[in-house]
Amino acid sequence: MPYRLLYKKRGIMKKTLILTAGLFLLSMSLFAQNWPYFPKTSVLEICVNEEVTAFNNGLNAADEAYPDDEGIVLRYYSSSSSLGNADTQAMINQLGASVLPSAYFNGQIKVKGSKAHLNDGNAFKAMIEKEKYDASRVYIHNVSFNAQTGAITGIVMDALDSNPIQNMTIHYLIVENNVSGMNNVVRKIVSDPLAIATDGDNFTINKTLAIEAGWNAANLKAVVMIRNNQGKVIQARSNESIPYRKLRFVSPQPRYAVSSEAYYEMPYIAVMNTDFNANYVVD
Repeated sequence: MPYRLLYKKRGIMKKTLILTAGLFLLSMSLFAQNWPYFPKTSVLEICVNEEVTAFNNGLNAADEAYPDDEGIVLRYYSSSSSLGNADTQAMINQLGASVLPSAYFNGQIKVKGSKAHLNDGNAFKAMIEKEKYDASRVYIHNVSFNAQTGAITGIVMDALDSNPIQNMTIHYLIVENNVSGMNNVVRKIVSDPLAIATDGDNFTINKTLAIEAGWNAANLKAVVMIRNNQGKVIQARSNESIPYRKLRFVSPQPRYAVSSEAYYEMPYIAVMNTDFNANYVVD
């Protein structure tokens, strides 16, 4: 649930964040169906036709820095590459990549071509970090994947924001790691309209994608991604497990101004927990 916070000034240029009422007993459940937003997972979509050392090193660094509930890396190889296919080429075309490699962050172009400074991954990490606490109007949870049959299941939740989901697309992807030394190689993409028409409604994921014999089932994972009609990725999730108890701070606004007043109230943020039935005391 959301709590309002205060900044209190103590001395020159020193501020301490305090809770307005001291201690709160938090009973935080995403399944209460009364949230106006949810934690957002960002996506780095990479359009590529060959291996580029600096680009790859940077992507690997970003991939290692963030678990899949915070940032997901996807590599779309062109059909001219041995790792590409018609699905990945179609996604490259949809994104409009005119230069390979190119990086799209949540559906928007951010990097064209490979540059030496990408090697340390800081440019890619900065993209994810910038929106790490942003909110999404949908939430994807309980994603499971059978690597033998290609069955993907899960649930998409729409927030109670008085704005029913319309004209959105849900993408189902099969991704393989350790393919010729590369991770996050997209093998298959199937896209459908997202069938949620009522504010706060749920959509049950039940999709089966064909598994090809040449893929290593032990290295496969599923990714579910939602894109709006402007091409922006608004939510994503893979079947990779996340810690059973994990707190995430979520903000409905990307920036908060700092006031010169001794006390001032800022818009609320939310603390959400992956252990849906647990209570926490926060000081």
